[in-house]
Amino acid sequence: MKRILLIFALLLTASGWAPRAWACRFLRRDDFLSNYEMVKVADAIVLAHSRESHFPQEKIFPWLRFEITQVIKGDYAGKTLEDRVGTMDKKRYRGRSEPNDFSRARPGTYAGSCAAHDYRLDADYLLFLTRSRVAAGDPLEAGEKVGDVRWKIGVQMLSRDREEVDDESDSWTQAVMRYAEIARLNDYEKEKLALMDLRRKAEAGSDNARFPAPLVADIDRHFAAASRLKSYADLQAMYDEAPDEARRDTAIYAMAAARHPQAFDLIYKRFGGESIEYFGAVRDPRSLTVLAEQFHKIKALTKKHAYCQEGTKRIALLLAQLATPKDRPLMIRALRACDLRDLDIETLGVGLCKTLRPMGRRCCTKSSERNSKKSGASRSFWRCWAIRASLSGPGATLRDRIIFCRSMRWVIRRSMKPTAWPQKSSLQAMPDALAFSSMPTVTRMRVIIVITGDVCAKSRNCQNQRKQLETQNLRSERSHELLPKKPRISEKIVSS
Repeated sequence: MKRILLIFALLLTASGWAPRAWACRFLRRDDFLSNYEMVKVADAIVLAHSRESHFPQEKIFPWLRFEITQVIKGDYAGKTLEDRVGTMDKKRYRGRSEPNDFSRARPGTYAGSCAAHDYRLDADYLLFLTRSRVAAGDPLEAGEKVGDVRWKIGVQMLSRDREEVDDESDSWTQAVMRYAEIARLNDYEKEKLALMDLRRKAEAGSDNARFPAPLVADIDRHFAAASRLKSYADLQAMYDEAPDEARRDTAIYAMAAARHPQAFDLIYKRFGGESIEYFGAVRDPRSLTVLAEQFHKIKALTKKHAYCQEGTKRIALLLAQLATPKDRPLMIRALRACDLRDLDIETLGVGLCKTLRPMGRRCCTKSSERNSKKSGASRSFWRCWAIRASLSGPGATLRDRIIFCRSMRWVIRRSMKPTAWPQKSSLQAMPDALAFSSMPTVTRMRVIIVITGDVCAKSRNCQNQRKQLETQNLRSERSHELLPKKPRISEKIVSS
C-alpha cells in the first residue's frame, strides 16, 4: 500500500499538479479590498516587462527581473524590479485571467501561497507595489542598510495585483489608470461621485478603449462590499440593509477594522469583548472596562482549559498601555487574577509603574524568592527583572533606574518604551552587564533618561539625581550585590 501511495505522489509531482490555496479559505471576506481600494492603498503601480530569471546562491527560489516601462501611480524611481518565482516551467504556468472579468485574479493566485508567483518571460505585467523601511534586525540584501526604502510586489492575498496584460491599451490597465486618477482626489465623497460618473461612461459604451465595459460590474461590487476603507455611514447602511446575519457580521467586522468609534455599542452588543484590537484602539473611556472584563473571562477559562493560557497576552498589553492612575482598582483585580508564575505579570508590569508601583515590587520579590530556591535563575526570576525595568519609568527612584540600566542586556532589549530603541544597538554590543558601569557619568545619565522616557533633563530633580550618580562608585564591590547572579550559557538560552 505504501508503495502505491509513493508512486501516486510521484505521478502528481511529475504532472505539475499544485495544491489549491486551502489556507486562504479561512480568511474573512471583510479583510479584502475592492479593486478600486487596492489602487488607492498601493504605494506605486507600474507596468513592467519580464526580462530574465536568475537563481541567487543565497535564495531557495528563482527570481524574475522586470524592466519598468511605465509608472502609473507613485514615485517608484527604479528601472528594474525583482520578485520571487514559484516556477519558470512553461507547463506549470497557469495563464492569465479573463480580459472582461475583473472579479477574479489569474489562476496562479489560487494555488500555493495565495499570490501568483508563476510568470513567463517576455510578457507584460501590471504590478501593485507596497513600500516599507528596512528596520533594525531585518535581513539585509546586498547594498542595503537600516532605513532604506524597500519595495515589495503585492497589496493583499487573492487579489489582482500581479496581472498579465497585453500593453497600455489592455482593459485592466485602462481601468487601473482611471481608478488612479480618481484616487488622487483624496476625498471620500468626491471619489464616490467620480466613481459613479465613471460607471455611467463605461455603461454608455461610447469609448470602450478608455472606459472598458467590465468597469460597470467592478464598480457595483465596490459599492456593495464592506471594507475598512468605507465610511461609517456607508457601513451602517450596509448593516441595516443586510439580508442575513452573515452580511451584518461582515459590516460589523469592517467597522471594527476601520476603528469607527461610533460603532462601540454595536460591536460590544454583537461580539462582547472579543474584538480586543478595536477596543484597544478607539478612544472611549469604556474600553478599559471591556478589556478587563474579557481578561477575567479568559483567565477563568484558563483554569479549566490549558489551551486558553495564550489568549490574555494581547489584552494584558493593552491594559498596560491604557491604564491611568485612576484605574488602580481595575489593575489590582487584573493582577490578582494572575498567579506568580503567570506570564502576564511581566506585561502588566508596564501598567504597574503608573498605578501599582509598591504592589508590583512586592509581587516581583515574592516571585523571585519562590523560584530562586528551586532552580536559581529561573524564568520567573528573569521576569522579575523585566518588571523592575517597567517600574523604572518616569518618576521612579534613582535606585530603580540604576538597577534597570545595570541589569542584563536582554532586559533593555525587551523595554517597551519607544525611546529605548535608539539605545538598543549600542547596549547590545556591550560585552557584559557591567559595561554600563564603565561608561562616563554623563553618558550613564543620558542612557537612563533616554531609556526611561524622562524628558526633564534640565529640571532640578534630574540635576540632583546626576549629583547622586557622581557620588556613587558603581564599580565598587557593593554595586555587584544589586546585580543578579550571572547565568550559565544554557540558562541564558532557556530564559530568552
